[in-house]
Amino acid sequence: LFRRMYDDLFVNQITGAALQDGETGSGKTFVAAALIAEDIKRGALDDPIRKYVPFQYIVFTPKNVVEQYKRVLDSFGLSKLVATQKILVTSYSQLSTTVGDMLISEREDLITEQIQLVWNPVIQPRCIFFDESQKLNNWDTYQTKCARAACDGTPNTVHVFFSATPFEKVNDARTLVEAINRPVLGLTVD
Repeated sequence: LFRRMYDDLFVNQITGAALQDGETGSGKTFVAAALIAEDIKRGALDDPIRKYVPFQYIVFTPKNVVEQYKRVLDSFGLSKLVATQKILVTSYSQLSTTVGDMLISEREDLITEQIQLVWNPVIQPRCIFFDESQKLNNWDTYQTKCARAACDGTPNTVHVFFSATPFEKVNDARTLVEAINRPVLGLTVD
């Protein structure tokens, strides 16, 4: 099952989704670490450009899970890649700090005069993980707008959305449906 998941995401670039309707502690962090480890094992960082550019794998997660992610990545032998910023593990709340300033910028739409968030085009990771993605259910929050900008600005990146509780509220389905319908968040669902 894991090999098929890896191949579907990284080799065949199939857009899809999987739901785990159960309890927290189901192993999402271990799956993310295993996907990264397998991708590196298969030579993803051997590419001359990817070899020298930081942030090849980005994990957005709640603040209280950041250190746990780092420990799990360490158990997969990936701590050096975290230390050298090939793997960035950061919280959603860090998107409004200097970490966010590296990844996202604000641009005014000249027609609507509204501020738009735009992903830094230099940063094109191999994969972005959105852990606890049910937290991206409010389309007006800064973190959800940042997640949408990340997806819009990285069209060749694998986007993985994890949630053990995808339907805490009725409107949580929107994030999931949009992620399934299109590899980029932002499609309007009627």
